[in-house]
Amino acid sequence: MNRYGKLLKKIYFLLAVSLLLVQAAPASAARFVSSSPYVNTVISFISGTKAGKGRAAFVALNEKELRRRGGVRLFKDTDVSQDEILRSYYDPARIPYVAHAVMRIASTADNANYKYYQRRLAEFQAALDSAVDIGRYCLPGDVAFLDLTGIEGALISSAHDATVRPDKSEWKRWESDDTESLKKLVEMSEQKGTVILVDGWTLPQVNACLVNYKKKIYLPRAETGENYFNSLMSIYRYAAKRLKYFKDTNK
Repeated sequence: MNRYGKLLKKIYFLLAVSLLLVQAAPASAARFVSSSPYVNTVISFISGTKAGKGRAAFVALNEKELRRRGGVRLFKDTDVSQDEILRSYYDPARIPYVAHAVMRIASTADNANYKYYQRRLAEFQAALDSAVDIGRYCLPGDVAFLDLTGIEGALISSAHDATVRPDKSEWKRWESDDTESLKKLVEMSEQKGTVILVDGWTLPQVNACLVNYKKKIYLPRAETGENYFNSLMSIYRYAAKRLKYFKDTNK
């Protein structure tokens, strides 16, 4: 099977997963809801139910939520913030930990359907891997990316090895409005023809330095709910479309 054929196979798999998202769960499937729409997306997949519909137990992200609303903590001994969950949603290396935690919670509450939840976890990982494989296919390896996103860069770097992100020390400097090094980085990137990635969470100080930068890709956001995996694929496809535009217009 050639590369294109393998890509089609991945796309068909993701379409099949979309149908699985609305597949009926066992009649006794446990129901849960979280304060995070991103965790609720994972809950809906693993449990096969709509998060929060019907009688649902609360999944707390941290001790504060647990004390206020009761229920069960997402990670047994670790507190997480809304920001950390958001970052995990766009990071193929981190979101599986959320899925595994949800599977543990669901199977503990509903042990009779343990095999069902275990299978759903495997399907979640397979769909995620397929989405990243499509990203690898869409994004040419000879293009250099500079990741100046606030959140979404991990999604691109998971599928593209030539993605560079500045050190944390640089970000702290830019946050305090010391942008001299940023201006030099942007100037150097323009000379090299580097493609810069930004998103809806990119620092205002960074955006201000990129107003006239031509090879810039503003990554769209991923959806929550049933279209999660397809929307990840759409982000990769959008980036590939912009790269083609740069090439066709010699920008």
